Amino acid sequence: MTSTPFVPIFMSILRWLKKRATIVLLLAGSALVAVFVICERSKSWTEEVRLSNGSIILIERTTYYRNYSENRLGFGSTEDANSLRILNSDMVVRQAVWKAKLIPILLDLDRELNAFVIVAIPLYCYGVLEYSLFILEANGWKPIQWDNRFVGRKANLAMSDDVAIDRLTIQDKLNLDDNPNRFIEFRQVLGNGRGC
Repeated sequence: MTSTPFVPIFMSILRWLKKRATIVLLLAGSALVAVFVICERSKSWTEEVRLSNGSIILIERTTYYRNYSENRLGFGSTEDANSLRILNSDMVVRQAVWKAKLIPILLDLDRELNAFVIVAIPLYCYGVLEYSLFILEANGWKPIQWDNRFVGRKANLAMSDDVAIDRLTIQDKLNLDDNPNRFIEFRQVLGNGRGC
């Protein structure tokens, strides 16, 4: 029985496809992993925070991202919101989560209000900087009217771009404060109405 010339040709085509299929699958898998890494949905970490009274508390922070497409070929993500939860303070009966489309820069136990407060700035500044102030009440975080008592206070929270580890200590944050490229808006409360 003689074999037809199509069998060897067919077998060589199958071998060629088999070799190429492995490469194509490896490339597709690598591209899929890259998409998940680039389009990160959130980043969480714990952070030590020194309050104005000298005590240190531990908080949990999360930065949320939303995807965007720059053009038909490009994609990525941009910061969309932030959340903060105090983990170990006797004053927090209910572990309320603060979440907003803002960047928290200061968390403190305010003596006058006898409550935790957060000072936050916009995610993106379009000419004039406006600070927001929040207070932790029994039923959660509530926005309150801006108080100029906070102007001049040093920020005590890290920026999400600064965070490369799962837990930031006070010493880690002192090292970040030495970065000359860090904008002043992220290092100190300047007051409303300033240009940015």
